[in-house]
Amino acid sequence: MIRLKLILLIITGGLLSDCQQKEERTQWKGYVSQEDDFAYANRYTSTMQFTQTGNTLVGENYFSVSKNDTVFVRFAFEGVIDGDTIRLKENAILEATRKKGEWYTKDITLYFTNQEKNILEGKWVAHRNRAAFGYLHYELAP
Repeated sequence: MIRLKLILLIITGGLLSDCQQKEERTQWKGYVSQEDDFAYANRYTSTMQFTQTGNTLVGENYFSVSKNDTVFVRFAFEGVIDGDTIRLKENAILEATRKKGEWYTKDITLYFTNQEKNILEGKWVAHRNRAAFGYLHYELAP
């Protein structure tokens, strides 16, 4: 009887561990363009990192204009992945320099553009100023 209970406990524990969703962390490097007249610059280097649990994403974007990071912003975001499409909503400015203009949180739509799923491209639009928009390109960091 004790042996049967032990076997059932082991099987149940194994099944429960298989049901738990695994977290996957990735980092992407690339650039973001801004295609309007509101920008400090029309191109920013960018690093995006997120944790994926199921189809839910939580992460941060970092954008920098200059090589020494004197003009930068870091955003928090949440999002979902649906097939080859990722939809992100930046929900907070975590850290930023203040220069000409101001930083806006954004809605971002990205698409995997190759079979290996190591390149993302897409577009963004600002929340507070829908006329502020641009494009993004990322490659999976090694």
